[in-house]
Parts: sequence; structure tokens; C-alpha cells
Amino acid sequence: MADTHKDRIEDLAPRLAQLSTQATSRLTSVFAEVYALACSRMEEQLGSSGYGDYVALFDTAIYLRDTEYFELTKGQRKLRLLESAEAYYLLYYFTLSLKELQNKSVLLDENVFGEGALKPSEIEELIRMRDTYLNEGDGICSKFGYSGGISMGSV
Repeated sequence: MADTHKDRIEDLAPRLAQLSTQATSRLTSVFAEVYALACSRMEEQLGSSGYGDYVALFDTAIYLRDTEYFELTKGQRKLRLLESAEAYYLLYYFTLSLKELQNKSVLLDENVFGEGALKPSEIEELIRMRDTYLNEGDGICSKFGYSGGISMGSV
């Protein structure tokens, strides 16, 4: 298990996106910058109070990563899902830098080997992936009644 919340997000994001070793290395090199943006997006989506509640879960609802979802307490489940949202936001801000990485690698053109081929991702595909990450993060936050800082609930 990672030591800090930041470590947990840094560990989770590449696993969610199944990033290659090269892409994970690139993420590590820009992590501080995209992590700050992801945190900002979380605060924007959850609102100040909701973000404060989320941060409080770092101390009160910590869990082991290999614990089955059904074994988690309500607070641990919320933390696990919101950590996933934060990791998706991190991937959202990180995705377009992958195009730069590919342009600096041997994947500038199609490479054929044996019966396989490697092709660089088109920018449209990266934008689609980026939008998917944003939508996933927003969707998770909305499960908890958070939407752009407005909490919705019934009385």
C-alpha cells in the first residue's frame, strides 16, 4: 500500500489506464503538475465542503488496496471511488502529453514487425480518451450528490 494519499493516486492512475512503462515514466516526471490540476478539479466538482469531507477520509477511512469492495465500510467505499475520480482527473490532464512522448519516440511513423504493427495514436483518439477520463471522474463525483460544488439531496 502506498504511504500517502498522493502516492495512492500516483499508483492508481497508471493501473486504471493500463499505461505502458514508458507512459508511466512520463507521468512520474510531470506528476506534481498534473496532480495539482487534478486536486483543483476535485475541489471544483465537490465544492469546498465536499472536498474537505474527501480530505478528511484520508485519515478516517484508509483501506488496503487489495480489500474487496464489499468488505469496505461506507466511508472506505466513498474514499475508494473518489480516489478513482481523482486518478481519472489526473489522467485527463496528463493524456495530451502522451502525444508529445510518442512524437519523440520511434512511434513517429508506423512500425511493422513480423505480423504486427505499432501506430502512433491520432490526436483525435487522445482527445476522446481525455474526454472519457473527465466524464468518468465527473460521473463518480455525481454519485455522491456533488456537481460543480452544488450538493443535491432530499429532505
